[in-house]
Formats: sequence, structure tokens, C-alpha cells
Amino acid sequence: MQQTKLDNGLRIVSHFMPARNSVSLGLWVGVGGRYEKEEESGISHFIEHIVFKGTKKRTCTQIKQAIEGVGGNLNAFTGEEFTTFLTKIPYKYLRRGLDVLSDMVLEPLLKEEDIQREKIVVCEEIKMYLDLPMHYVHFLLSQLLWPNHPLGRFLAGSIESVQKIDKEKILQYHKRHYFPQNIVIAAAGNIEHKDIVEQCQEVFSNLQNKDKESFLPAPDEQEKSQFNFFSKQTAQSHLCLGFPSFPRSHPQRYVLKILDIILGANMSSRLYQEVREKRGLAYEIGSQTQEFQDSGLFSISAGVENKNLEETLKVIKDELERIKEEVEEEEIERAKEFFRGQLLLGLESTNNYMLAIGEELSSLDRLFSPEEILKQIDRINSRDLKEVSRQIFKREKLNLAVIGDIQEKSIERIKTNLF
Repeated sequence: MQQTKLDNGLRIVSHFMPARNSVSLGLWVGVGGRYEKEEESGISHFIEHIVFKGTKKRTCTQIKQAIEGVGGNLNAFTGEEFTTFLTKIPYKYLRRGLDVLSDMVLEPLLKEEDIQREKIVVCEEIKMYLDLPMHYVHFLLSQLLWPNHPLGRFLAGSIESVQKIDKEKILQYHKRHYFPQNIVIAAAGNIEHKDIVEQCQEVFSNLQNKDKESFLPAPDEQEKSQFNFFSKQTAQSHLCLGFPSFPRSHPQRYVLKILDIILGANMSSRLYQEVREKRGLAYEIGSQTQEFQDSGLFSISAGVENKNLEETLKVIKDELERIKEEVEEEEIERAKEFFRGQLLLGLESTNNYMLAIGEELSSLDRLFSPEEILKQIDRINSRDLKEVSRQIFKREKLNLAVIGDIQEKSIERIKTNLF
């Protein structure tokens, strides 16, 4: 793996993977939903959409044909802290891939009719998520953890905020955040580092820098359990239970990942076995972690029959208490092997490797090292897992969001008897 920083601050990282027919290329911009003011809500995501509609030298169709015409694919996604534009393409077309990505990201055409049309598309996307309780419940949980804060807002914005986006707002936001020092170019595949550096120098060397804007720090003031019960006529109750957890650079972040695997990240996990296999309470239940620069989230989500909501929450509560006191060596090693296998199998893909090295450099300004990660995994023991579980799973830090046809008596029992 190699890294280069151009004179104007643009960072380039690549990983050579011989015997591959592809190269995966990503352009990472260090801006996302948490950098937005309230009146800008959703604009990072909107820019991710609108750049596909045409540039000063390519139409929307020509952008797609340039990549798909040689068997490649083109995509993008928006997070809370970065926006990523990516392509996977036969390695001999690296120059084309870089040209298309840079053209889209740096020189979007922003035609008024395209902006108006894309507003309709994004508003339909927002409505889609509002109609999907298994997705919307995660947003309700975020509102509990980060109230009146960008991390507690929907990444796509609201219908009202999207309707207020116009060309001038896009241009100003783009100018504030899309500059060399705030961009990482990541590549993985059958590609020499010097080649990608030379091509990036040609494309980006004339761009000027500016100061990177800071984001609003995440609040850490929760002192008691918080609840959000959203009444809706549904066949299932969708629950999402979460706790504030570790930021990206926390020394115990990988302890939390092993804890996640033991609790709910796969079909061998405690929650899957107890809730689905032993009791038949849910078709799907799982846990996950999210990491930001200064905060994080550990969450558990499930969809259950309305009458089984309280029983399911009790099982979850019992498992959270049990793991503070009881972790067997066998399940620790099984979780470690799962992590190792998932990491190494994932890194066989040029796309996954590009995503790993791009995110690491963009978010932490350091090189991705699977060897160092595996060393940290090897050192984890039962004491670490118990200490972290006690640190994270505190009653006063609990947040619970539920969507479903929930009776008031049930809500009171959950608040008073369970949590």
C-alpha cells in the first residue's frame, strides 16, 4: 500500500492487487450530513445525486456509457462525515474512470430542470424510507441520541428542506467543501501507484485549497433512559434499541466489534439464538455499530409481532445484562475467527479494499492496516469484553425507538418494569 500527498493537499492512496482484471477507484470528499446547517439539511446527499445528471463535457447518458460501455459500474453514497463517488472498471481503463469521476465531482452542470426533477426523485426516496418502519425506526433512534443536532437528522433531509435547495445553494456548498485538501483518491486493483499519482496530478494540480470547515460536536449529556414510541397500524412492531458508544479512533473500538459479533452480528449470536431460534419471536434480529469522529452508536433492531414486543425486549435486556458477567472463551474465539474471516474474505475484492483504505485515510488520515487490526483482535480477552459491555450498556444511556400498534399500558410497562 502506498500514499502520496500532492502539493495542493490532495491525498492519494492505492493498493496493488496483481492477477486482478479490475481496478476500483473512489473519490472521497470530507463532507456529509453532519456538516450541514439546519436550512441545508440533505444538500450533501442532493449533490451526490445531481452530479450524475451531466457535466460541462458529458451528458447524463454519456457519463453512464463511458463506464458501463467497458463493463464497469458507477455509484456514490453519502454518509454523515464523507461523500464517496466510486467506480469499478477494467484496469486498463483507469484513466477513463478517473476522468469521469473527477468530471462529475468537480464540474457538474447543474441545469435548473435537472435540479427540479431531482428534487422530485429525492422527495420520493424520503417518502419511501418513511413508509418502511424497519428503516424509519433507526432515524427515530438517532433523534433520541442526538436531538437538535445534525447526527439526529435524516441524511436525505426533509421534504421541506429539499424543496428549498436551489442552484446557488449547491454552488456555495460545493465551493465550501469540494477542494483538494478535503479530497482523497483511493484505488485498489491491478494498478501501479505511480500511474494513479501521475494522472491525479494532471487532473487536480490546478485546484486551490481553502480551510476545512468544522462540524458541531456530538452532545454527551444523556442522564436517563429515553423513549420514542411511534404509533402506526403495522403487522409488526419494529424496535431499535441503542447506546452511545465509541468514536472511530477509540482504543477499544475492536473490543466493541467482537462484542457486537457475540451479541447479534450473525446467526450464531446470542440474540439470534435466543430471540429467533429458541423462542421464535422474530424473523430478523441483529446488532450493529456506527462510528463517527467524536461519537458512536451500538444498536439492536428487530421486527416482532405486536403482542411479543415486551417479551422480546425482556430477552434483549437479559442478554445485555448477562454479557456483563459471562463470556465464554469458546464464543470469544468463534467471534474472532468470524471477524478475521470476514475481513480477509472481503479484502479479496478490489472494491472492498478501496473502500477500506479510502475511509481510513479520509476519516482518520492514516493508512489502513489489516495486520494491525488482526493484532488488536488477537489481544482481546473476556475481561476486555465485560469491561466494555459495562461501560456501554448502562441503563441511564439506553435509548429505545419503537414503531407499531402499541397500547399505552404496554408502553408504561416497558418504561417502568423493563428499563
